[in-house]
Amino acid sequence: MTELFEGREIVVNALVGSHAHNLQTPESDRDFKLFITPTFEDLFNGTMFSFADISDTVDFSVHDVRKLGEQIWKGNINFLQVLFNPEGTHDNGLDFLFENRERIAQANIPNFLNSTMGMHREKMSTLHKGTGNTQHLIEKFGFDTKQAHHAIRCLFTIEKFWETDSMEKALWFNKGKKRTILMDIKAGKFTEAEVKAIAEEWFAKKWDGEMKKNFCDTELNWSVKEELNNFIFEFVKKKILG
Repeated sequence: MTELFEGREIVVNALVGSHAHNLQTPESDRDFKLFITPTFEDLFNGTMFSFADISDTVDFSVHDVRKLGEQIWKGNINFLQVLFNPEGTHDNGLDFLFENRERIAQANIPNFLNSTMGMHREKMSTLHKGTGNTQHLIEKFGFDTKQAHHAIRCLFTIEKFWETDSMEKALWFNKGKKRTILMDIKAGKFTEAEVKAIAEEWFAKKWDGEMKKNFCDTELNWSVKEELNNFIFEFVKKKILG
């Protein structure tokens, strides 16, 4: 890859969002995350470049590649999905990340759990706030169905990982009951009360038991963290120094 963004080399261009989960509708934007290498000035000043742009058809954000390493370790599913994106490109120097994506993604299951649960709670707490792109949903349905969709997707992702022991399978929704529920929530076929009931039932029947204990007892794989940190360090070093 030789493309630049404001003088910084693009090393990952990944499709994310609903298309990366197989949860898109004909109206869904295509969302991309781009990762760039820092400049010497970025390193000297201790800064990480970031940028975001939203249009009617394509949304994209740009991040320092160092943030990718940080957020993968933190178990952030919005960044983990970069490793499992169904289409996209990356610098050959990052092959290690993509070839070992399952092992890396599963190195910090407690953080994956905490991050995903936190995202669920945050989405559920903003059902009436709305954004420039979702205010019309509140006006039409009485709550933000897109945020509700994301909130329940978080719970289903945790459950699917428990069932399959695969982050790739957990992030991708094939045809089935879970996908149907998520698509129907997004389309406004569930009331706010029904969405909350789905979450309450999930916690009562799915979470309170063996799954919760298993997740909480999982140990962190610190050797993978060290391996990940060293890899990103060497990659950036090579890009800067040649």
